[in-house]
Order: sequence, then structure tokens, then C-alpha cells
Amino acid sequence: MLEVDLIDKVVHQKIRIISRKDIDISKWNQCVDQSEYNGIYGLSWFLDSVTDQNWKAIVLADYQSVLPFYSKKKVLIPYITQPLLCQFFQVYGDKIHEETLLDFAFRYFKRRFFKVDFNMKITFDREIYSGYKKTIKEMQILRLDNDYSTLKKEYHRNTLRNIKGHLQYQFTISKETDMQLLEFIYTHDPSGILKKHKGGVQNLCMTAMKNCDSYFMVAKVHTDIIGVGFFIETSHYILFMLSAMNAMGRRLKISYSIIDRIISEKAKSGKILDFGGSTLPSIARRNLSFGSESDQYHYYSHSIL
Repeated sequence: MLEVDLIDKVVHQKIRIISRKDIDISKWNQCVDQSEYNGIYGLSWFLDSVTDQNWKAIVLADYQSVLPFYSKKKVLIPYITQPLLCQFFQVYGDKIHEETLLDFAFRYFKRRFFKVDFNMKITFDREIYSGYKKTIKEMQILRLDNDYSTLKKEYHRNTLRNIKGHLQYQFTISKETDMQLLEFIYTHDPSGILKKHKGGVQNLCMTAMKNCDSYFMVAKVHTDIIGVGFFIETSHYILFMLSAMNAMGRRLKISYSIIDRIISEKAKSGKILDFGGSTLPSIARRNLSFGSESDQYHYYSHSIL
């Protein structure tokens, strides 16, 4: 036990809090790229676009392991929050010291900030950090290792029925990069949240297109758009970031055909299709109906207000 304590002490001495302007971006992205799980949320360009370049990081040694976080102030009161469209944070890089780095982070947040709300993806088993409330959240992922016919065998019957039913409407699905398609998403987003954050959403989509293979999948009946999805694709992952359907698109459940098209085109790529998760059971059921698997991340909160 003494030896472990000494190791942790040495590790803590090598941990630094670094502001965005002082981060070595080359070393940062190299560290994130080494991660086993979805690194999109940790890439510097993604963090820059969803925080207006205002994020910070906990860094171990010479970028051996890193953990981004987003702090803001309201009426001079500092708090930690989760950026819009950034599903969760996690420790990137060397996982050996993941627990030590997170122990440091949770204590630091509770000591320095009046309110803390964030999502965290943790790979080791831990019940709860002292003083924090934890809520389990679900996400769905599909591994695109097999060919399309094999992947399709895992589709649920209702999913196959929905896709087959679309054929009678002479619909098309095309891959496009026209940023004007965001207006369709703003208009038909049932939550209304995206419309309130137009600038941030547009900045993220434009930045994604500049840094990786990102695109809209557009479903049309004749020339009328009925559904749009926005995907961010890297060398290992495909993130289903945004989607919206109009009344006809919702009635036809056209999102099933949009997802099916992605699966058919990216089958056998070895990539992981990340559905982005949802608090809505109906969306989770749709995602699982493609043979995807559930995974978890956690929402942590703490407040002294």
C-alpha cells in the first residue's frame, strides 16, 4: 500500500492545469488519437468549436494523459459545465493513471467551483466520488467490422419493415455539404435548442468539414427534403451528430433509411458508428434496432449554492 501511495504522490506532482492558449496542440491531438474510445470529443478543433476556444485541461507529465474540461463564470461565480453537442469528457492517452487523474479532477472541481455539472466516460469500476451525485446515461454504438449483409441480419423486424416501406415513395438519399441544410435542422428540431445556438452549431459543422470527412445525409421525396442527418467521420469513428425530420419524415420514420445507408456504405470499414446517445427511450430503441450495443457514461453534479 505504501508503494502505491508513493506512486500516486509522484503522479500528482506531475499534474498541471493548463489553459487553452498554453496547450501544445500537436502533443494534445497525438495523445487523444492514441485513445481506445471515441476521440472526437477530445480533439482540439472540436473543443475549440464548442467552447469558443475557452476550454482548459488537466495534463499529466508531457501529455502522457489528458482530461479536458469547460469552466465558465456567471455573476462572477465559477462553474463547470458540459459544452453543447459534446456528449462527454474522458481521460485520453495512457490509461494507467486514469483513476489518479480523475481523483485529482473531482477534488479540484469541488474545491474551486461553486457548481459542477458534466458527463464523464470512465473505463474502471467506481461507485461514486465523494460529494457528487451520479446518474447513468446510455449510448449506442455499432461496430462496422462485418459486411453489410451480415450486419443487416441483426436488424430488428420492425426496422427492416420501415426501410422496405420507404421504397414506395421514390425517395433518394444523398451525401451533401451545403451548410444551408442546417436551416432545415433548426426549423425541425423539436427541442428548439439548436436554433438558440445557431452560431455554435454552424461553427462546429464548418470546423468538422475542414478537419475531417463530415457531411449531411439528405433524404428527399422527389425534390422535397424530409430528413437531414449530419455525420462526423474520422479514421476510426462515425459520429451521428445532428438530425431532424419534417412531418412527413417523422411519419415515414425516414431516419431508419438514413442510418441504413450509412451502414451499407461503411460496412466492413472497421469503424464504429456512434449514435450519439439519447435521453429519449424511443431514439435509443431505434438505435438498438440496428443491432447496436449499449454503453454507458455518467452525469456528475455537485453544488454548494
